[in-house]
Amino acid sequence: MRLLKNTRSLLPGTLQLRDCGIFEEEGNILLVKGEGAQERHIIERDTCLYKKMDIAYGRRAPGFDRVMIDVTTRCNLKCSVCYREPDSAADMDIRKLGELAQQFRGKIISICGGEPTMRPDLPQIIRLFSKKNTVFLITNGIKLSQYDYLRELHASGLRYVSFSLNGLSEEALAAINEEGILAQKLSALANLKRLRVKTVLAVVLAKGVNEKELPQIFDFCLQNRDYIEELRIRAMAPLGAHLAGEKLCISEMIDTVTRAFGISKECVLREFEVKRAVNTLCRREIFSIKSCTFDFHLKTHRGRVYPAGEDITEKIHFPPQGLRQKIRVFRSLLKLYGPAMLIAGVFKSARRAESIPWFHSGGLFKIGLRSWPDINTIDLEENSRCRTGYWLDGRFVSFCYANILKDASRCQRHV
Repeated sequence: MRLLKNTRSLLPGTLQLRDCGIFEEEGNILLVKGEGAQERHIIERDTCLYKKMDIAYGRRAPGFDRVMIDVTTRCNLKCSVCYREPDSAADMDIRKLGELAQQFRGKIISICGGEPTMRPDLPQIIRLFSKKNTVFLITNGIKLSQYDYLRELHASGLRYVSFSLNGLSEEALAAINEEGILAQKLSALANLKRLRVKTVLAVVLAKGVNEKELPQIFDFCLQNRDYIEELRIRAMAPLGAHLAGEKLCISEMIDTVTRAFGISKECVLREFEVKRAVNTLCRREIFSIKSCTFDFHLKTHRGRVYPAGEDITEKIHFPPQGLRQKIRVFRSLLKLYGPAMLIAGVFKSARRAESIPWFHSGGLFKIGLRSWPDINTIDLEENSRCRTGYWLDGRFVSFCYANILKDASRCQRHV
């Protein structure tokens, strides 16, 4: 084993902080805890990709750009895969939510749960947070099949929805969610399209369960680009309710998705190389690059869909040095995203206008891949750079860390 870095992680059961190391061994990246390598957990199976992703690009501004708030723990489904299992805890008081809303300006606020639409005062909650921020509703979409209800949420200030869709067949939904809900899901999506609510389709990828659904979901996104802005695919993790099976790391997610969509993995990685070159030149994290997240974009030309990185023909050396290499990086950015998107990105960075989601126009479609850490695999040094916060017990903590704390609390209650 070769040590790559020292970090800290958590001890299962007690949640105590523990010094540990990230090691490279036989093509895998391991998080090793305890003396004598007592605990060894694979966090990545592509050592080259991991080394490129695990880089801190200078200091980041304190605080979080995105904030997630559970307004309820209730839900109208009982899914086999859910990182927040329903419990009997009381809903967050509307007055407390009003106080929280006053703390934020220019943030993206994700209203989640449980299932937020279980709250009859959800329109009021959206109004509270949308006055100075942008609201995302994280939902299974069942209640959005009622057009008048969705119209009320839209009138309250809802403009963005993250919509759970783990398949377009009754079989896949029955395995992961519940039986007999496909018609409601499709009706809700039709309503979102009718009201032009910008939508992120969120898929939990369970190995051996719903991989075959990916091509159909991908085609559905491409046919509905007028309101679907992003397809986000998350690997099932051992958090909350989950099926038996191995979690996919980011490199395995890239392999699975590029095969399912019939696109070039090499061209997908070209976009990634440009992003890390930009971060290096700017000495800050302009593009989010971590071992738990990977984003890329697709373009459409004359009916053909292909990775944006296919347009990159110039070789970028790393780290980029000298005027010629810097010019190549800038030209590559222009080819990837176009001048309008780059100007919007500069504006967002200069104004720190994080309340404006950076959705992409000009024929670009975003694919986001996520492989969340669990209590065995969390690298707290890397996690400290997370830009998404979660309201937990009167304080904000990074999202994935909060997932682990919540799951540990749930397990203790069931003992």
